[in-house]
Amino acid sequence: MPSLQKIYPKIKQHGLVILLINVKEPPAKVRSTVKERGYGLPVLLDIQGTTAQAYGAWGTPAVYLIDPRGRVVAGGMGPHHWNTPEWVRVLSSLGGSPEN
Repeated sequence: MPSLQKIYPKIKQHGLVILLINVKEPPAKVRSTVKERGYGLPVLLDIQGTTAQAYGAWGTPAVYLIDPRGRVVAGGMGPHHWNTPEWVRVLSSLGGSPEN
């Protein structure tokens, strides 16, 4: 998550949004963790685990890249170093308006 936090300002200008989704944890615990770790990204709660199940997420972190039209274009499990120049370029290329 720290590498996503670092690149968010860079790719946000390209219209890309990063959402963190917490699965099956109490909201108070999630709020505390977000504050403790200083996350500035939006965090969504998946209390029942239905979103994780729909995407086939079986571990954490699970990452899915979704284009402006709402299509999943890539996904994977496990930590990644998202703030490399290559990933910033890939993520930035997904941004833009849905008409692109």
